[in-house]
Amino acid sequence: MLAWIWRRASRAARRRLPSSGWRRAPAESEESEAHAANAYAPWRRATRRGRHGGAASRYVRALTAARDIHISEAALADLSGLHSLTSVVHLRLGQASQLHDLRGLASLREVSILSLHENPALTSLDGLEKVTEIGWLDLSYNFALSSVAGLRNVTHIQSSLYLDYNPALTALAFTNLRSINGPLWIRSLSVLRSLSGLDALSSVTGPIDFYDNTNLPQAEIQAFLARLGH
Repeated sequence: MLAWIWRRASRAARRRLPSSGWRRAPAESEESEAHAANAYAPWRRATRRGRHGGAASRYVRALTAARDIHISEAALADLSGLHSLTSVVHLRLGQASQLHDLRGLASLREVSILSLHENPALTSLDGLEKVTEIGWLDLSYNFALSSVAGLRNVTHIQSSLYLDYNPALTALAFTNLRSINGPLWIRSLSVLRSLSGLDALSSVTGPIDFYDNTNLPQAEIQAFLARLGH
């Protein structure tokens, strides 16, 4: 069953940076905006009539690229409706009360902004194994999240990495992550005991913030900061 807020999605390929994935296209003219609105009017009407099937469902299942996808307060058990999606600029998933993993996104390769907030049943990020580079990553208030190994093939984060209040997260299995071109937050990960999952990380250009990680040894934090020159 699919239920989400969808903004400006399209199967057409978006403008691409040579080596850094997808970005937002420049603002269109009023004429082109009107044309886009007319083009997607049938889908919007189908969505208003019923979000759980019909034209809207067929449209989503065929989607391969999108600009913004926002899924919020949805009783989704899986994301199989997005099984064809390979590229998205901004994917935000919040308060999906029945979602345990992201296996429905197994085709996804390119994502610029990934935000996962307040998903109480989410235990893993399995399904994101094909993603190798992310622009901005925020994992916050996912109370059951115990593994981030689904992102183990990510090598670069082009902006920021925020890990905030994921109290079941036992390891930071970003085993191939080499650089973060922005800040790194590791906050309120109460059962985290080691930073060994970040052993490949050699560069963080922004500030690094550790806060309220009650089981993480201070000596390990200091060694980590020293290794990265902070």
